[in-house]
Amino acid sequence: MLAIGFSVKHNSMVKGLTLLNGSAFLPDSRMITVNSAGKSFSVKQLTQIFEKWMDPNTDLSRGFLIKRHKAFLEQFQFHSSWVRHKGKFIHILSQEDRASIMNETLKADVFAQGYTWGNAVQLDYRNDLKNIRAPSMILWGVNDTLITEEDQKTLMQGIKGTRKFRRIQGAGYGLVWTHPQEIATLINDFIRSFDDMKS
Repeated sequence: MLAIGFSVKHNSMVKGLTLLNGSAFLPDSRMITVNSAGKSFSVKQLTQIFEKWMDPNTDLSRGFLIKRHKAFLEQFQFHSSWVRHKGKFIHILSQEDRASIMNETLKADVFAQGYTWGNAVQLDYRNDLKNIRAPSMILWGVNDTLITEEDQKTLMQGIKGTRKFRRIQGAGYGLVWTHPQEIATLINDFIRSFDDMKS
């Protein structure tokens, strides 16, 4: 949503836009599956959890918050990365890759991530998408349990620039981690297409 917001407000500075599992709006009632057991929360419920964590008057210690936040992130980011193979569930990402991703994710302060979520869910760019006129590529992981295909249709219909849409099979919310080569190839081809338009 940050990329959409920047593109809406500073369209002349944006030469091209790639959105990965993007959305112009997250309704409070949207249900999100956060782990492989199928446990779900609404956007409103998750926001309330984050608000409690961010409350400076909370009696929860910082260490406890970081531990809970890490557990939540691991479930939320990786639950859609399991595949069924020969009757068993296996993870697309190795344990080493998952640990590396978590280490990078947790470099951002737990409170900063909570505030970012809280602000993002209050945004609604649906009526502003027409201001985006840069060439845009929209990539969506079909197993994403937060961002829907309907969200992608809203982006495609609202953005006025040249648009490309690709479904990434087998990918969830963390498609950039589970399908890095495919995503990199699509982005590189998209950037090269700018040169084709000039010639």
